[in-house]
Amino acid sequence: MVGRSERSWHAFCARVEALGGVVQETAWLGCAKPHRIVCSAGHNTTARPTNVQQGSGICRICVGHDPRTADAAFRANVANAGGTVLEPVWLGNGVPHRLRCAAGHETATRPVMVTRGQGICRFCAGFTPQASFTPEEAWESFKLRVEELGGRLLETDWLGATVRHRVVCRAGHTAMTLPTLVQQGGGLCRQCAGKDWDSFYVVTDDLQGHLKFGVTSHGARRRLREHANDGFTTVVRLLADFPQAFALEGSVKATLRLAGEKPVRGREYFHARVLATVLDVVDHYPGTTVPAPRKPQAASHSASRGEHPEQSVSVSG
Repeated sequence: MVGRSERSWHAFCARVEALGGVVQETAWLGCAKPHRIVCSAGHNTTARPTNVQQGSGICRICVGHDPRTADAAFRANVANAGGTVLEPVWLGNGVPHRLRCAAGHETATRPVMVTRGQGICRFCAGFTPQASFTPEEAWESFKLRVEELGGRLLETDWLGATVRHRVVCRAGHTAMTLPTLVQQGGGLCRQCAGKDWDSFYVVTDDLQGHLKFGVTSHGARRRLREHANDGFTTVVRLLADFPQAFALEGSVKATLRLAGEKPVRGREYFHARVLATVLDVVDHYPGTTVPAPRKPQAASHSASRGEHPEQSVSVSG
């Protein structure tokens, strides 16, 4: 009798072959484990059987999800628009990258927005009244707007239109806000807007050997999908409806700083070797519970306060 694993293995190989690829592995590694593949374009890549069977394709390079390919495409798109990317490294498809447009404006934009044809410069597009402002004028305009919203600035100097500034909102909450968002009609405070960070997550890119942790709102499903599109398809921990999410993130950052670990990019992207350290902080943080061992399950985003998956799960992009 053919076992379940053998059936899954044959189905996976048949699906890869149907998509023009060839499986390089000689044995089944499991539905959630990356398998080496050569795609129809000749790219050496990896794919998880679960994702392939769910229609995610077999090659991240061909669809532009490979970090190196995505970075090259982003820089080419910016160059074609007459701009220059100022970031020395790729930060992720959904993370703002600093750049200089053809008119000389220094701004920041997300690569995914450029891919969607939304341009590279907010100033040139007229999205902000600070387009023709000097730094001094932008600073005064921002201070005035904060006062109009009943808030108070804690910063004493202008940090830039796309850099978060500390403010105290009308309700007394201390928050971090971007001048560009405030000038476009946004509020000062995420808590007052009902967007307080209430979810903490840890995801990994098994192909690159990197991990990412962070905080987000409302269950994290959208944010996890963005990270999956950037290659971080394995959810190692997810704490949803967790009010201490922001404080937990700060504890993880502080622990890694004390350990002498530096991000591989951005502020929350690290080499996978720090995973055990990160999970030690997460699983022993007040309000969380150490997950009990259990058998691997299919990908799921469900999590309740203080509850997170013990096994890594796959997120389809």
